[in-house]
Amino acid sequence: MVRKSHSIRKHMLCAASLIGLVVAQQAAAQEAPQEQPDDAAKSSEIVVTGSRIAGSKITEALPVTVVSEDDIAATAAVSGDDLIARSRR
Repeated sequence: MVRKSHSIRKHMLCAASLIGLVVAQQAAAQEAPQEQPDDAAKSSEIVVTGSRIAGSKITEALPVTVVSEDDIAATAAVSGDDLIARSRR
């Protein structure tokens, strides 16, 4: 009897999963309503929902700072973050 209830539960779970997949596919397949040409001509607002921001393209040499062991010891930094923060001053 226990095996039979497990089998029924398994079939119910499979059926529920299939129904969920079918409903999800139907929802994804719906199309957005098309705007009428008159509505598009009247509207002057443009809404940007995404953009492509290009990164900076550095072609020149970047400034380099050379720090010696004595310079590091003079800062008394206890971590790399601390060293960088103190070297900016």
